[in-house]
Amino acid sequence: MDCMRIMLLVPPVRNRPRPDPEGWPFGPLSLAGQLDERHDVALLDGYSRGLSLNQVLDSIMRFQPELLAVSIMFSNQMPRAREILTYMSSRQKNAHVCLGGVYPTFNTAQCLELDGVDYVFRGEADGVFPEFVERLEAGDNPAGLAGLCTEPSEETPIRIEEDLDALEPPRHSLVHDASFYSPKILCGRGCAVGCIYCVAAAYCKGRVRRRSIVSVLTDVSRMVNAGRTKFSFADDNLWHEPEYVRDLCREIERHCPTARWGASMHPSPGLLQFLPKAYAAGLRALFLGVESANPQTLEKLRRGYSPEEIKQLVSTAEDLGIAVTGSFILGFPWENRSDTMNTIEFAASLGASRVDFHVLTPFRGTPLYRLREKLGIRLTGEPEENLDLDRVVGIETPHLTADELEELFLLARKRVRNEAAPDGAHGTTCD
Repeated sequence: MDCMRIMLLVPPVRNRPRPDPEGWPFGPLSLAGQLDERHDVALLDGYSRGLSLNQVLDSIMRFQPELLAVSIMFSNQMPRAREILTYMSSRQKNAHVCLGGVYPTFNTAQCLELDGVDYVFRGEADGVFPEFVERLEAGDNPAGLAGLCTEPSEETPIRIEEDLDALEPPRHSLVHDASFYSPKILCGRGCAVGCIYCVAAAYCKGRVRRRSIVSVLTDVSRMVNAGRTKFSFADDNLWHEPEYVRDLCREIERHCPTARWGASMHPSPGLLQFLPKAYAAGLRALFLGVESANPQTLEKLRRGYSPEEIKQLVSTAEDLGIAVTGSFILGFPWENRSDTMNTIEFAASLGASRVDFHVLTPFRGTPLYRLREKLGIRLTGEPEENLDLDRVVGIETPHLTADELEELFLLARKRVRNEAAPDGAHGTTCD
């Protein structure tokens, strides 16, 4: 039986062409893991590696893929993705091209109209990807597979994997220099917090699915036995099911006592009291999406905590030896300059090892995008693909002009001094 040449591509970002070791390519590696090993599969991670356009194009042309599967998570990957697709359509006209990831899921029609794009997967494609490849290889039409769109007018439901333990393991062997990446493990997929500025809940239909403790512990043991005792769990909110985390920590402490790890956890009830046990199990870095110091904002966002509770949580964690990253968002449409300064000063005095600031950004697929006009958020002429929560790109609110928001954003970053976590990795954040 013949094999198929398949390239799994993660496009780079044009305005940030530098390596990012935090971007472990979970999705493409999982897709590869589901395929028959007879196929010739290559991973090209332009995003994490910070590759130039020419480097990506040269790699594609050397490999000559029969199927190019492009994973696009963020809108700011689209300018480079479009250039790559245009080049492909002119040089390798017989190659099949499919897109997947967050951006194509919520921009399906636009993506199907791009040069050379044949298919778009909405949601998670792991379970149907092998059949998709088999149909292409046989010359059959793959239309009708769950989550697969072939026409801009199609209204295909988002597909998610129900049983993560039923999937084959990711094909880590495709990563030829694993030491480049910050080591990460996923306990599950999805987020149910439902933040208005995040697309995660919509992408997973508001559902969180966990791998079994045994499966996760196998990954932890593999990591530790390879000498990588410091790693992070990349879940959006590990604390979604406290009992699951308690069980996981108990098993890590019992079987992998040298593990030192970081995680992102929503500061909800019970976390404060659990910190000593988490520390005993190896927790050394904790990411908290605090977002604001203003009670009105926290109430509107239904965060479920007060600024005072955040202070106590951070103080307790830091005293234990857990390095905290506190993340804050500037530009909520109901906040004025005074409100924003209050958040900046609160963050600066929090006592966390690291403080990050981001700009409220209406990405497609988020509730914020749908509500932007009602909330008075205005984009001042920048292309939507340039939206980036790590810099100000022409966003105005009813109380702050774009220039004022940029001034406050730069002031916030100057106001804090960040330190690296002394032991373990910082938890991951959702875009």
